[in-house]
Amino acid sequence: MSKNVLVIEAPGKRKKLEKFLGADWTVIATGGHIREFAKSGTHNLGFELTPKGTVIPKFVPRSERSKKVIRQLQMTAKRTNSERIFIATDPDREGECIGWHAAQVMGIKNPQRIVYSEISEKAVRRAIETPRLLDTNLVASALGRSTLDKLIGYTGSPLLWDYIEGAKSMGRVQTPVLALICEREETIQTFKPETYYSVWSSYAEGFKAFYAGESNETNEEADEERDDSQSHKEEVKESLRVTSEAEANRLVAIARNNSHNVVSLQTKKSKKSPPAPFTTSNLQQASGARLKLSPDMTMKLAQKLYEAGVITYHRTDSTVISDDFCEVIREYLKANDPENPPKSVVKHRQSKNAQEAHEAIRPVDLAKTEVDIASELGDAAGKLYQLIWFRTVASQCKPAELDKTTITTQSDTVFWKAKGQVVTFPGYLRYWRDLGADSELPLVQHNQSLDLEDAQAEKKQTKPPSRYTEAQMVKVMEKKGIGRPSTFSPTIQTLKDRDYVAVEKRMLKPTEIGLKVYHFVKEHLTELGTVEFTAQMESHLDAIAKGDEKWQPYVCQFHFDHWQPILIKIAQTLGNPAVKSFNGNGKSLEKSRTKCPKCNVAMSKVPSKSKKLHRPYFLKCEGCETVMFYNKERKQWEQPGSGQSQTQETKANCPKCQKPLHLREYRSKKDGKQKKLLKCLNCDDVVFFESRGCFWSKQFGEINL
Repeated sequence: MSKNVLVIEAPGKRKKLEKFLGADWTVIATGGHIREFAKSGTHNLGFELTPKGTVIPKFVPRSERSKKVIRQLQMTAKRTNSERIFIATDPDREGECIGWHAAQVMGIKNPQRIVYSEISEKAVRRAIETPRLLDTNLVASALGRSTLDKLIGYTGSPLLWDYIEGAKSMGRVQTPVLALICEREETIQTFKPETYYSVWSSYAEGFKAFYAGESNETNEEADEERDDSQSHKEEVKESLRVTSEAEANRLVAIARNNSHNVVSLQTKKSKKSPPAPFTTSNLQQASGARLKLSPDMTMKLAQKLYEAGVITYHRTDSTVISDDFCEVIREYLKANDPENPPKSVVKHRQSKNAQEAHEAIRPVDLAKTEVDIASELGDAAGKLYQLIWFRTVASQCKPAELDKTTITTQSDTVFWKAKGQVVTFPGYLRYWRDLGADSELPLVQHNQSLDLEDAQAEKKQTKPPSRYTEAQMVKVMEKKGIGRPSTFSPTIQTLKDRDYVAVEKRMLKPTEIGLKVYHFVKEHLTELGTVEFTAQMESHLDAIAKGDEKWQPYVCQFHFDHWQPILIKIAQTLGNPAVKSFNGNGKSLEKSRTKCPKCNVAMSKVPSKSKKLHRPYFLKCEGCETVMFYNKERKQWEQPGSGQSQTQETKANCPKCQKPLHLREYRSKKDGKQKKLLKCLNCDDVVFFESRGCFWSKQFGEINL
């Protein structure tokens, strides 16, 4: 019998931890959440909300696997002293909540909670020596978030089903993110380009200067904000915009017909500070911009790296690196790049809600290389690891030193400017390049006469803002305060899975159905569907995590004061008489927008818990008793048996009954593509799937039409 028990999340970490800890330990992996709200009660929410500010939840095992894990936890708790049971779920709010659920099913009141940010023997044993209690404030915040998510999703989504054909869901975070994408699309579609001219003079001395007006005023430029979501390319240089062709021609004539002299030389020395090590958001942005990986793929690879014990925990909003590892980086720099370590450890600014106990995403061992990781986990994981390695080392280097130079020339009354910058000391840029290419200017003297080679006016048009890449969307979500590190990637993936947005040339473009959902929410949910309101909700959840607010009263207040009244108002406005209440008291059947194919009246929704249905209800005409079921493949309501009429008889015969096989199209659940199969209408187990130019069955082999 084991003396000690360690409860973790990821099964992939179990063997590594068992190897560290030895035979005296049993490691149990939950596989993520083991319980969820039941699909029962009002709107299948699995919880009841009371006007007094109480949430009454009903939790059930999340899956068959979860049932087995729960039984294992309960049996282990019976034969193990509770003081020897350690909860080591992931170091974030969700991990705290998963640990709480584990403690609940085990019947442990005060479990030993341990946290480590890297899977190494030293880190794990240090954590075991310093356990703490579960943070009930973090648990409350996680419970509040999941309650709100289900409340909005399960009560708001049916409205979309009623009024927008093909709509699939509404979400607390996904809906405002969809709004941002759709607002950008509408800006693009309504954009009216304007013609302008960029005017420049080029000189035999080896540089080009752009029109800067008819007064020599110097405008100080602010340092550009570091942006991990974009690849850093050399800036396209332009003159002050000239809006008429006549004015552009006048300026070109002045340049060509007058002498040019240097009237001003300015060289400004500046320093560019190193970037902070990666948070979850920055990692997703940089991976998208530099490796062309989606946030979802980035997080899957980061999960592999973490479970393999080569990086610290990958869901974090902290920019802190432990003192021990800062010293490791400094020793590496002293040995390999002695000019680069600064006098003291570099400290980076934290976001106001960052959890101080956490670390940024960093390598566990600087000696491990991209080649080492690629050989073990694959090339993609190796490239992501290298990105993390370089960013971590860069964060502890000296600033880059730059000479920013501006040459101002004059012809008659017109001034021209040429700007460039030269890196005089690379500092952190040796590891993390976030500048455009240098633009070195030649040496010239004040009042020097210049030889004009050419002067031109280039006709251009203003351009609309571009669509968001997935990396840029993550940056916007973080900046606007919607979602948290663990939700950035899943939210974008959900919008793609729902067919609300599509990815075209790496850009997020709303689909027709996505735009319909956006307009419905914009018109009827007003502020409740906005980014600002969702950000306010996140602020409340952050306050709950700090212990400054109670989660149950907040959720109930939101429901009774905001959400329930507006849903009832929408139903009344749009003429849905069945939606009398959203508190579970109404017994009349809800009406659908779908009309009966026989008598053309609105059909009623009949609730059903059948797992064979793709919706939690089917449709029934209360006049003629006609029923219809939702066909997930064709995304439409159909009468029983109507799907068979879509098949086409073929010349191929069933290998069992020799009757003709029928050809049918279906939508693949795996990739969403339209595919074909051959099926016998007489023998249920005879199905051939299309594969490489023929049809194939595991039982009967290949068959050709």
